[in-house]
Amino acid sequence: MKKKKVYEYLYTMFFMILISLVFVFPLCFLYNKTAPLIKAGQASAQKKAILYAAGIYSADINAAYRQLIRENGVFFHAEKENPVLGIIASGPGLWGEITAAVFFSPDGGMITGIDFISQNETPGLGARIAETRFKEQFRGKKIPVRIKKENSPSENSFDAVTGASISSAAVMNIINSAAEKISSRGKNSEK
Repeated sequence: MKKKKVYEYLYTMFFMILISLVFVFPLCFLYNKTAPLIKAGQASAQKKAILYAAGIYSADINAAYRQLIRENGVFFHAEKENPVLGIIASGPGLWGEITAAVFFSPDGGMITGIDFISQNETPGLGARIAETRFKEQFRGKKIPVRIKKENSPSENSFDAVTGASISSAAVMNIINSAAEKISSRGKNSEK
């Protein structure tokens, strides 16, 4: 009777190992095969966000990026009719880090555009920060930005996403910290 119990335990253990191997190896194989495609897709999404934030609209993302964007460390220069200066900035949102490309006028005093590279906010609420309507309201806003209060129009305030105050505050903090980095870059280059 005791031998039968040991056999049952061994059988269960080997069965679980076999099942695990059957499912784990194909997943590992697929992960390794698709990793370069995922990385290329992320790089393309970042380029697209940088171009959008810089106010450059083109069907050929790679060609437009090569021709019009110059990288200088963490900063980006958009070489177009009205040059702009940008940076990729991150900050904590409600469910994870929000990463955005933010572009400013050359003096760093005005936002020329923003686009989100990654965010994990609540779909239908905080994730609405990635909607065009929300992003476009920042073009032309003066720094520092703040969330608009009731009946207080201002050249540097924006409409928050209803029901997503944490996500909206996170966007405000990301933009303002990006502006500080752009501003300090200008001060360092003057010395």
